[in-house]
Amino acid sequence: MKHSICKYPGVSTICKSLGIPDKVGLFYGQNNTDDGSYLINTGLKSAKDLGKLYAWKNMTVLPGKYWYGPQARMINGTDGQLFSPFLLPNQKLTIFVGQICRSVDMEVTGAQVFRGVDTYEYSPAKSMNDVEYQRSLGFCNPLSPIYFADPEIQPRNCSPKGLMDISSCAPNNPRIYISQPHFYGSPTALGSAIDGLARPTENDRTYVLINPFVGVVTEAMRRSQLNVGVLPGKIPELSKLKAAIIPIIWLNETAIFDEETRGLLTQVSFFTKISTFVGIIVLSLGSFLILLTIGTFLVNKYYRKVDEPLITDDNEEDDEIQVPLPNASLIVIQETPPVQPIVVEPVTYQAI
Repeated sequence: MKHSICKYPGVSTICKSLGIPDKVGLFYGQNNTDDGSYLINTGLKSAKDLGKLYAWKNMTVLPGKYWYGPQARMINGTDGQLFSPFLLPNQKLTIFVGQICRSVDMEVTGAQVFRGVDTYEYSPAKSMNDVEYQRSLGFCNPLSPIYFADPEIQPRNCSPKGLMDISSCAPNNPRIYISQPHFYGSPTALGSAIDGLARPTENDRTYVLINPFVGVVTEAMRRSQLNVGVLPGKIPELSKLKAAIIPIIWLNETAIFDEETRGLLTQVSFFTKISTFVGIIVLSLGSFLILLTIGTFLVNKYYRKVDEPLITDDNEEDDEIQVPLPNASLIVIQETPPVQPIVVEPVTYQAI
């Protein structure tokens, strides 16, 4: 028979005062549950706001007990399921993850065709491993324990590179750190400190494939590792314990779009390519016609200027012709009327 230690007489009072539950487990009490309600934009008024996150658990900003700066407590980005259409290759995506009480940045790391659908591949942004940038946002714990003496591995007053300290997100602030499996993307010293831990591979990285035209996720691979920070204790039995980040469990959460969605996205990709091709043709043809019209106008204007007569008849009713001559006064030439011929009747002579 299994018993809870907190049910023993005298211990229950201590458990209640420390907030220790009767049962303890990594995901105890989370089956058939969610991480809270999300208030997002439907994109009805503006497609670019589709999926925009406004509140989580009825909060627009996290309380002061979370993190170590106001920017870190902001609830922004999307919930990771809906994105605005017409994504650009240089456009970063911000996703709020309720399980770790913070937003993460994703950036494009490639492009590929996934099951006939054009997609951008998004991975955690390089800024996620930039300690000074994360410190400026307020994600670095100023009371972080020192696990590695080398500041290149663990800068002071912050967790080791590639790890997220989520102690402020959990009750009683336990030393819990989130990383990618086998410390993918972290300094090799973290993995080398654990005997028997496999080396990281490309199968350990987190990425999301998104169709950029409609902003729909086609495949998502969220791979994470739960770690616990261990420090030497003050009692003799634990005094020689080595400070280290100990992996507890790693997770592989996978999501792939269904066949119906795949068919719709395939049609969208096809018509998008066709419309783009037709648009290029129409634009090229329109530009050609504009240039042709301008060229015809200029040529016609040039020839009309060349064909202008040197002598002009300004007054058709006058019989005068005015010819401008250089350095001379105006000479008027009067036309004389034509001389009518005199018609003489023929004379007939008769011989006598």
